[in-house]
Amino acid sequence: MRWSFWNDLPFRAKLILYGGVVTLVALLVTGLVMARLEASSYRKHLLQSVSTVADVASQTCASSLVFDDMAFARDVLAGLDAEPSIDRACLYTLDGMVFASFERGDQSDQYPDMTALEPHRFHDHVLELLRPVTWHGVTIGSIYVEARLDELGERMRIFGVAMMILIAMALVLSLLLAGVLQRGLRRPIIELQETADKVSRDRDYSARARQFGHDELGLLTERFNEMLARIERRDQALRESESRYRELLSRIDEVVFSMTLPDGRLEFCSPGAQSLFGHDYRTMMEDPGLLRTLIHPDDRVLFDAMLRDAAVGQVAPLLEFRIVDGLGRERSITQSNYPVRDQDGGLISLEGLFIDVTGRVAADRERDRLQVELAQAHKLEALGTLTGGIAHDFNNILGAIMGNASLALEDLPASHSLHDTMQTILQASQRAAELTRQILVFSRQTRQEQTPVDLASILDETLTLLRASLPSTISIKTRIPETVPPVLADPTQLHQVLMNLCTNAHHAMRETGGLLELELRPIELTGTVARGLPELTPGPHLELTISDTGEGMTPEVIDRVFEPFFSTKIEGEGTGMGLAVVYGIVRDHGGHIGVTSEPGCGASFRILLPVIEVENQEPKDVRRRSHRGRGRVLFVDDEEMITDMGERMLRRLGYKVETFNNPWLALEAFEESPAAFDLVLTDYTMPNLTGVDVVRRIRVLRPDIPAVIHTGNRDRIDPTELEALEPIRVAAKPFDMQQLGRLLHESLTRE
Repeated sequence: MRWSFWNDLPFRAKLILYGGVVTLVALLVTGLVMARLEASSYRKHLLQSVSTVADVASQTCASSLVFDDMAFARDVLAGLDAEPSIDRACLYTLDGMVFASFERGDQSDQYPDMTALEPHRFHDHVLELLRPVTWHGVTIGSIYVEARLDELGERMRIFGVAMMILIAMALVLSLLLAGVLQRGLRRPIIELQETADKVSRDRDYSARARQFGHDELGLLTERFNEMLARIERRDQALRESESRYRELLSRIDEVVFSMTLPDGRLEFCSPGAQSLFGHDYRTMMEDPGLLRTLIHPDDRVLFDAMLRDAAVGQVAPLLEFRIVDGLGRERSITQSNYPVRDQDGGLISLEGLFIDVTGRVAADRERDRLQVELAQAHKLEALGTLTGGIAHDFNNILGAIMGNASLALEDLPASHSLHDTMQTILQASQRAAELTRQILVFSRQTRQEQTPVDLASILDETLTLLRASLPSTISIKTRIPETVPPVLADPTQLHQVLMNLCTNAHHAMRETGGLLELELRPIELTGTVARGLPELTPGPHLELTISDTGEGMTPEVIDRVFEPFFSTKIEGEGTGMGLAVVYGIVRDHGGHIGVTSEPGCGASFRILLPVIEVENQEPKDVRRRSHRGRGRVLFVDDEEMITDMGERMLRRLGYKVETFNNPWLALEAFEESPAAFDLVLTDYTMPNLTGVDVVRRIRVLRPDIPAVIHTGNRDRIDPTELEALEPIRVAAKPFDMQQLGRLLHESLTRE
């Protein structure tokens, strides 16, 4: 505060004052030094002069002490009156007694003690001098002389006046010189000041100060201009960097932010906020509470918890939440946080990125869904592997049943009481074989060939098999017309649909019993009804309704009843695939299936299938005439049960047969007599050697020999292998005698 006046003075005044004060101080110091020198010089001169007088007086008065002549001594001392500066003098004897004295004016007769005196001293503007008096080299007394310094004071007054005049003249000259200098110094300084003001006011770093010389101020101006040039280049680079930075921020999808704590206000937000939040980034910064209002209500608690944790110094590096942007769209956001702390380590803000992870979240959900589907596919693949593994053995068993049933049916007359029983066994075995093939087809998710089918006959066959397994507490009621139009379908798959639905009805009524009702009727589907069932087209359809009086289903169960692996049965009783398979089969046949049910009131499944027009459709005759033939057959199968049954069937058909359960032994027999065989009948799946390998080795010896391969899973055979072995036929296991006879007949006759 005490220097504020000085600090507020202009440079010109400061320079003049600086010059005046410096000059004044310099002159004062110079005057004091000169005055001191003058006083020292005067004292030295006076001491020398008085010393000379005292020496002369001591030599003159020496004889007076020797001869005790006081009068002579007084006369000698009286002669000191000629020295105006000497006030008094005194001659002492050797024992310190005053022998003679001299005083100017009214001086006191008291003289100082000789023993207390120094050779000389200046005291109170007086010079005191003591000199010994000797006689022939022997001290016999001493002389004391006292001189005044009055002339020194006068000389100092004259010197002071001269110095004041000199100081005044020098001060005036210094002020004039300072004025001249300040004008020369002030011009480049003002130029620097005006240039600095322009740069500060207009941020114009291209301005330059004019240089007036190459002195210190000129060099200062030059350095100032160089500094402005560097600042200009840096400012231009900074502007370009800022422009690139803003352009980069406007292009990236992520939003860079800086958030103050603990209020969670955005003090900085990059332009990407417009596309992410649906609001301009300026609006996001100006409205402190906008960010929180955009967060999904269910996720605001996460954001608030993050702010509370940050208030106590705990920062979560990542936070994921949902927002509802300005357009009403729900998005998933990841907030990455970097803590910013003050010098004391206190958390003051958060910096980081807002990243739109909506696509990633959707991808994660899709991945989870695909993983579920993959798991289901793995289950189906495992099912396919399992069924493929057991199909061979199961088909061999069915083949034995069908073969023996065919042989028995051939031996029984139509009037025999067991004829119908054997025919039913054969039909059931054929249906079981078809079901086995259907399981394989389903596990591979491939489609089988569809043919015109009489749905009423399939219903009859299903009910015939089903009645034997249902308890007596469950009654079956049917309403089936005598004739119904055919549908284009796979009979095995339709049989599977009926069995699944009837089995589910059985499970729903097994505790209390009830009524299983099946109704089949043709209907005409109008356009109005078809619009409510988009998978159907208007036209004639067959409507199949399967109802039960069981425990029924809740609406929640009805919504999921056709989902794969969904089941209400206890663990170990169902896989949850039955109704899913039914739904897929019906949809694959261009039909529709629906369900109505209430708890305690049973359930009713309604199936609609489009009908087709078939001219001259004839019912299938299970008992067809066998194709008999002639020739010698090489029969190879690793199952002895199959070779025994096949040998009997082939001999019944008129063929000579040589059977082998070991394919290598069969090849050895053929190599011994290649011309002895007319046809090769071999199983495909055998240990160490497949049926294709057997035929390939035989064809090396007999390229023209007909060959038939029988298998329970034809899809396991590579088609290119079959093409390389043409002519060759493939028989589906299991087979009955009629099928086997027809196939061998076609192979031998090359039909």
